[in-house]
Amino acid sequence: MRGEDLDADNRVLFGDPADLVPRIRDLEENMGVDFLLMEVAQGGAPPDKVMKALDLFGREVLPHVQGKKKALAGAGV
Repeated sequence: MRGEDLDADNRVLFGDPADLVPRIRDLEENMGVDFLLMEVAQGGAPPDKVMKALDLFGREVLPHVQGKKKALAGAGV
C-alpha cells in the first residue's frame, strides 16, 4: 500500500497541524484511540527536518489533543 492509501484509511496520519488536530480528535472520540505511535524519520529524513516536525507537532498539535485528557485528570476522573 502507498502512504496516501494508509492516510485515507486513517491507518497513518500525514498532514499539517490544521489537518491533524481534528483527525486525532475524531479518532479519540469515535474510536476510543488514546495512544499514538509517532515516527517522523521514515524514509531517512534528515535530522533537521525530523526535529522541525517534532517541534511543530509539540507546539501546534499536542496542546490541542491533550487538553481533554488533562482536564479530566485535573477533575479527578
